[in-house]
Parts: sequence; structure tokens; C-alpha cells
Amino acid sequence: MIAFVLRIGSPSPGLDAATAAKLSAFAGLHSPRTFAEGGAWSSADNAISCQWVAHAPAELGGVRYTYSAGTRFALFAGRPVIWGRQHADGLGAIDPSTYLGAPLELLERLDGRFAIIDVAGSAVRLVTDPVGLLPVFVSHRNGASWLSNVAPLISEATDPVRETALVAFLLTGNAITGEPMSNRVRRVEPGTLTTFFADGQQSASPLNRVSPDNFQQGPPDYEQAARDLVAVAAAFADWPDRERSIELSGGHDSRLVGAALRMAGVKASAMSMAIEHTPGYPLTEDVELGRVIAGLLGFDHQILYIDDSSAIYRSTDAVATLLNASSPGTIAWNDIPDLLLESPPHAPRPALVFDGLGGEVARGAFDHQWGRAGNFDGYRNTQSKQGLVDGLMQRYIPTHVQPLATPLAIDMFRMWLADFVERTTGEGFALCDVPELCFIRWIGTWHGMKTTPYEYRQDGISPLISRRLWTSALSQPLEDRMNGRFHRELTSLLGPDLLDTPYCSRSAHYGGRQQRIRDRWWLRHRAEIETRAASERGTRTNQDPVAGIQRRVKDRMSAANDHPVWKYLDANRVTEILNADPIRFRRDIPARQQVWRLATILS
Repeated sequence: MIAFVLRIGSPSPGLDAATAAKLSAFAGLHSPRTFAEGGAWSSADNAISCQWVAHAPAELGGVRYTYSAGTRFALFAGRPVIWGRQHADGLGAIDPSTYLGAPLELLERLDGRFAIIDVAGSAVRLVTDPVGLLPVFVSHRNGASWLSNVAPLISEATDPVRETALVAFLLTGNAITGEPMSNRVRRVEPGTLTTFFADGQQSASPLNRVSPDNFQQGPPDYEQAARDLVAVAAAFADWPDRERSIELSGGHDSRLVGAALRMAGVKASAMSMAIEHTPGYPLTEDVELGRVIAGLLGFDHQILYIDDSSAIYRSTDAVATLLNASSPGTIAWNDIPDLLLESPPHAPRPALVFDGLGGEVARGAFDHQWGRAGNFDGYRNTQSKQGLVDGLMQRYIPTHVQPLATPLAIDMFRMWLADFVERTTGEGFALCDVPELCFIRWIGTWHGMKTTPYEYRQDGISPLISRRLWTSALSQPLEDRMNGRFHRELTSLLGPDLLDTPYCSRSAHYGGRQQRIRDRWWLRHRAEIETRAASERGTRTNQDPVAGIQRRVKDRMSAANDHPVWKYLDANRVTEILNADPIRFRRDIPARQQVWRLATILS
């Protein structure tokens, strides 16, 4: 990982010194020597300067994140790859000198999760990845622009709160608007080439964003998509001396990524997450199926247990400190259950961790849990923007649970969503395709925003979000997207032996009546596992760990009575969920998530 702050504009000795102190404090939150590579660079006139802390090259197979040559400077963050005609280059993409004066043609071939900076003369070029998996933030202070991949490094605790981000977080659990909580910091738009000049001017142009053409390319070429997935998986894995692992569940996406890694000849370890209170715990479907799939792939398999010993329950003050230093304010605690607090003397060498994130785009986005039935109320077939907004509101803010926020907050969010629909349809996207755009944005604001607290120990890699695959995934007819054809076609090409392993019964089931008949044995088996686990849980007397989070919120409410959040909270709902017996809403996931959102904001 590299954490950087780059200033463009008037030198500011006070803020430059404060930045150095913040970077030192950020590094100090981690085990000694984790960020052993620190540095600074500045132009001859000091109109542009960059400071950073990073993993040492010895931890990264000899790779450095920065390169300077006289008056030139380049930096990359994350894990980019560069596409050629048919193959992706993984090694060239992690050589920062590649980006010194890189032509537009090369920048257009970038893929993955990345931020690229190239400094020449009095100008700074910044390239952000198409989805926003590695967010970059900008703040304007003291006559200069400040860029960073860690929002708190360029914000202050005294900054006013951005109320649209606050409202979105209360209602959805992330800042779907894309903005951080500080009203003096904004996120650079994903998929852009932005040029900042020392005199304060800047320009921006889209680069590799999803476009209406992606939905209109004609019949998808699944065989080419399979080759592209293997190629990009191999390129992501091509980083010397880095361990490789994959997060395996019982669903559609991660097994497809696993098949691509196997086809590419990449050896990896596999990990499945067992979350307490998930049916059957500790033998959840994800654990059971993940073990089977790992065996078929030839990968070692491990289990990560998430229970009341997790840091988010037992080390709440330390977690709050870490998030305050690394989060844009929109990382909900319940979205980081596997957050690990390091133990000296040294953090583990950062690994390359593959996941199945983003595969939902190829199978109905927000509707993927339902398959063909996901088009309930026919919102995908609506002919009006209002009808589409109504349908999307039900996905962002479920109607079966009382909202945490007031009608004023809901109206504000609806206005943002209506504007999003208006803008995207104005750009030429069909109404029925806007949910995919919402989901792509959600990936960047939910997952992308929460990556920083993990980067010290891993580079998250999501091959199914590859820009190269979008054409095949999105150009499918809506019916094919809704019934998961993309995954069936690619899995049959890359891992036909994986098709006989059932899918998690709580994820989307595609294949109709015959598939359901074939899976009956599995459903009976899981019912027995879950009945036995429920009986065992009934003999336990341990208190639900969420009770501790309820107490934490109550303890902090009086000290935060002037927080702007109270303007938007439904006081009756807050009282209800904070006084409820956690055991009673153990299965009420939305209510539990609301408790976590309050804990996040008030910590």
C-alpha cells in the first residue's frame, strides 16, 4: 500500500508540515515497519509536492510505487494492468516509470483498481479507475489543491458535514452519492483523466467509463469473454513474491473467478467466511460449498470465523481510531467484520486477494438475488423515469422495515436518485439499463470506499469488474442478465466440473424447475444442518454481541447532541432499535444494520 498526499499550487509550510505529521500518525497506527518506505518529492519551484508512506520494496517483490527523473515524477496505487491486443500486462503496469508522459492510448488500456499520477512541469495528470475501486479525494485549501487516496489526510475534524452524504449513509449504509462526509473534500469522479495546474486551473475528461454502447454491441461473445477473464486474472496475479488467495463463497461469482485462476495456472489458497448467526453456523453454506469448490480447484482451504471475538465487537475504540484515520466517514462497521488489528512486531506481507465482486452486473444487478423474479412490480419494464425511481428506491430503502431517517431525508435521497436517472438517460442509456449503472456506482461507493483499512495487508482484486468484460456482460438481453446466462456460459467453458456443485440456496438460483429438482437433496441436507445448529444455539447463554454496540451508541448520544445527524433521524425509530432485545431482532438484519450505522456516525 501507498498512502500519499500531493499538493498542487502555492506552498504552504504549515499544511505541508501538518501533512507530514498526519502521514506519520497514519503509519503509526500499524505495526512497526509496515510502512517502512517514506518519501517526499517536490518540483524545483515547490509549486507541486508529494509526500507518502508505503510498504518497502522488499515486501512487494522489489516494486516501488513512485519514480522520479529530474523534474518528472510518477506514482501508482492499487493494482493496475495494461491490456494489449489479447493479453494483459501485469508487470509493466507496476513499474511507475511506465506512466511518465504516458500517451492517452496507453491510459485507455488500463484496467483494474488503481490511481495513476504523472507530474510534468506545472501540471499533474491523475487517472482514476473506471469504477472507483480506489477512490482519490481532493480538497482546496490555502490556495492549493490537495490530492490523496486517504480522505482524512486532507480533511479536518472541524470540517462541516456534507448532509447529502450523511443522508445517503443513514438510508443505505454507504455514501451512494460518492462523496465523503467532509464538505471540504470531494471524490474525484471515477473513470476520468484530470489535469491539475499549479495556477489553480484544471480540466477533466471521461476515460473508460461504461457507455450506452456497452449495452448495444450485439450478441455477446462468451468464448472471448472467457479468454479475457483468464487473461486478466493471470495479469493480476503476475506480481513477484506476492501470496495469492481467493475469497470463496457458495455463490456464482467467486467460483467463476476460481475457475479462471485455475485455467491461468495460478495457484492460490482459498478462504471462506463463517459469520455467526448465519444459518448452520459454523457449517454455513458458504463454508461447506467453499470447501468443496476449493478441493475441485486444487486450492488449500481455510475458514475465517466472524463472531463476538471480532475486532468490531471487542476492540471498538481501536476500530474507531483506525477508521477515523482511514475512512471517508462512509464505512459502516458492519461492512468490515473481518477487519484485523495488527499485533507487533510486524504485519503480514500484503497478499493479492481475489474476490467475486461485481459479477452481479452480469446477472441483474440489484435483482440478482431473485433471478427472473427480480423484476417484481415490473419496474424494469417501466416507460417512465418516475416508475424507475420508485423501483430503485425499494432496492436502496426496503419498504418492509421502518427507516432510520425522517421523510425529509428520504425526500433528499429521492431527489438525488431522480437526478441520477435524469442524467444517465440524458446520456443515452435506456431506462431498463439504469439499474446496472446504479449497481456499478454502488460498487465504487460501498466497496471502493472501504478498501483503505484493509490495504496494509492485501490488495483486493475483482476480475469480474474488468473493463474488458463489460461489453459481453452488459450487451446481453435483459432476460439473459436476469437469468444468469453469463455465468453459466463462462463456467461451462472454464470449469464445467464446478457446475455440479450446488449454489448457496440463499443466492440466485437459475435453471428453472429442473435445477430445483436436482438440488432437492442439497436443500434437505442444509435444512438438517441448520436445524441442528439452531438447537445448539438455543442452549447457549451468551449475549448477542450487538448489545455492546447498542450500549456504545447510547453512551455517545449525549456527547453528540449537536451533531447534524439529529436533523434527519427518526427519534422513535432510534429509541426502538436501541432499546430492543438484540436476540429478538437477531434475524432482523435491517434493524441490526441501522444500529451499526448509528455506531459508525457517533464514533
